[in-house]
Amino acid sequence: MIVAAGCPLAMMGHGDGSRRGRTRGAVRAVEAGARERRPTALVLSAEQRRVVGWPVDGGHLLVVAGPGSGKTRTITERIGHLLAGGVPPEAIRAVTFSHNAAALLRHRLGRADVYAATFHGLCADLLREHGAAIGCGPPLRVYGEAERRAVLERAAAAAGVAVDPTDRRGSDRWFRSLGERIGRRKQLGLEPGALLPGDDRRADLAAAIDEAYCAALGEAGALDFDDLILRGTELLERDATTGDSVRRRLRYLFIDELHDVSPEQDRVIRQLAPPHPDGAAVMAVADEDQAIYGWRGADARATLRRFRRDYHPAELRLDHNHRSTPAIAAAAAWLLGRGPSAAQVDAGEPPQCRGFETPAGEADELVKVVERAVAAGYGHGDVAVLARTHAGLDAAEAALLRRGIPVWRQDPGRFFDQPDVQEALRYLDLVAALHDDCFEPALNWPRVLVDEVSMLRLRRLAAAEGISLCDLAHRIDDYADRIGPLTRAALREFLATIAAVLAPLIDQPLAEIVDRLLPLLDARRSPIPRIAREELH
Repeated sequence: MIVAAGCPLAMMGHGDGSRRGRTRGAVRAVEAGARERRPTALVLSAEQRRVVGWPVDGGHLLVVAGPGSGKTRTITERIGHLLAGGVPPEAIRAVTFSHNAAALLRHRLGRADVYAATFHGLCADLLREHGAAIGCGPPLRVYGEAERRAVLERAAAAAGVAVDPTDRRGSDRWFRSLGERIGRRKQLGLEPGALLPGDDRRADLAAAIDEAYCAALGEAGALDFDDLILRGTELLERDATTGDSVRRRLRYLFIDELHDVSPEQDRVIRQLAPPHPDGAAVMAVADEDQAIYGWRGADARATLRRFRRDYHPAELRLDHNHRSTPAIAAAAAWLLGRGPSAAQVDAGEPPQCRGFETPAGEADELVKVVERAVAAGYGHGDVAVLARTHAGLDAAEAALLRRGIPVWRQDPGRFFDQPDVQEALRYLDLVAALHDDCFEPALNWPRVLVDEVSMLRLRRLAAAEGISLCDLAHRIDDYADRIGPLTRAALREFLATIAAVLAPLIDQPLAEIVDRLLPLLDARRSPIPRIAREELH
């Protein structure tokens, strides 16, 4: 049984954990009375076989793949067909929209030598390997959400913006909006601090913060998530050596979900596989009706129109729904305003749509739905609750738990945004490049080595001497008359730990560095539970 909540009451899903999009009006719940099952047979359908067996020299291909049509499996089988035909794995790249999709593709291939990554992952890999050509590292430092928010807060304070510390929700909303504005400016290819089309005079402050934010990133030698695509494209466009090398090796480029490609991602595709006879053959999978990233600048209709115009692809279709019951396929077709696709899963009860005035009302009905399912013979593990975001999850979880219904909550938040994980990663950053913005947090985590008063003295001394905090630590015995013996001993201990344990590993594979990092954190009373360490690894 699957319950799809119209307001953000999610036990499972891909929501961002924010409060954005809280539904205040009517919401929908869909109760499907029978479990959907994937067919156990692995035989390809006729339309899938046509895509998989497309001639090796058949040129560009656009596959219009409806919902549940097995597009990921078709891409996998097509890549396997090329490999079996003698195409070397290094000549193939697949670009997906999520790390999970890339991992699934590699898993289904049963080999790790075929490159599959997200657009951001692809650009990050290019920058790690060749970014020095455009002044981007090494090391490549990419700020996560927590670090990005800290830089935005400092930039706002420098611009004279005072944020009310008691209004956490309001400040979160304001900084999120500011970050989205900076992202839109970057997508448009405008310089830091530039005004956006339609801006009024009140946007001058946001533009000033934008400029200060980008300057701070530059001083730290860091990029944010939006920068990865921009700098990766810049690398391919400006550095002929890198661009020619990548294009020379690449013979087949697979693009999953072309309909959600943004303009800057489209530039990456065209740099990797230019639309001319010598370029790599592109196989793109798309369906305009499944586009969901319009808010991020993607225009499915325009993207598909340009692809058809410039690449002149052959076009095949995958219309057979292998995932849903006929009732669900028919309901989806009705919503999309098109004819129903054939569906082969055993028929179940039709979907039911229900509206609620409040999230609390929806939560109460959710409890009743689950109780009816259990009474009908389903186990608690047979019920999944899906929603657009994770906002409002606590109310739904509380309602279920009050009735004694066990809840397994998947993806409560981004693992790498958790404070403890952020602090652990500072050690890796510190090994690669000793920055002051990493030194102090790493020094005092997971246990405090230097108290706040002593840290204040160290910061003032470093400023007076015109050196970094890290440089001061390395020369701490030169200041024995100004810094106490316990503080000096703590700094020597910390630097000796870094030097003895991690610094010799700087050129080793990251996995080996992490293998040494976790025991080091154990020795320093790491708060990261063992169950989370495999994910950190």
